[in-house]
Amino acid sequence: IVTVNNNIVFSKRDIDNLIKYSTEITVGFIFIQAKNKLSIDKAELGLFFSGVCDFMSKEPQEPMNDKIADFLELKNYLFTEDKLSLMHNLPKVSAYFVYKGSYIHDDHMECKIKEFKRNMKEGVNSINPDVEIVDSEKLLTLINNIENNFQITLDYSDSFGLDKAPNVNSSNVLLFSANKFINLLVDENGNTRSSLFKD
Repeated sequence: IVTVNNNIVFSKRDIDNLIKYSTEITVGFIFIQAKNKLSIDKAELGLFFSGVCDFMSKEPQEPMNDKIADFLELKNYLFTEDKLSLMHNLPKVSAYFVYKGSYIHDDHMECKIKEFKRNMKEGVNSINPDVEIVDSEKLLTLINNIENNFQITLDYSDSFGLDKAPNVNSSNVLLFSANKFINLLVDENGNTRSSLFKD
């Protein structure tokens, strides 16, 4: 995923539209490797890190499919002189390795992460990447946070103020119909927002 000013971009036109009137831009590259496994294969983790380093290098050598090649074209477009002059900070690189198991600290895995960060900092424009190992519990938390990020407008029928209380500037009771309240509990498809409730 490539971002410019915190917006995902899919084409050079997207980039041009975002920077047209900008005097400064922020650029990000997000790499995600997801595995349907209960444990982390350190060899796969190493290959993932190697691929990120190669992609971010000045002259990538590893073979890539058409989709990755399209992202590489966007990266190269952002790394032209006129775009670089608008970057006051280095691009942000984030690498997420997602799997189904539960994270257990592993010295060998931590060593691979440190090695990856060192290789990026020494060999790829001094970039210091963010690395996150996302296990099933963390993934569920991320999903719930996304699902709970919504806005609902409730039209109330009446309101009245409550008596003053210590450390409370003002408080009110709002009255609205149960039908309106249901909008908080179900999504636009009529499904219960289960992430709002904890067992």
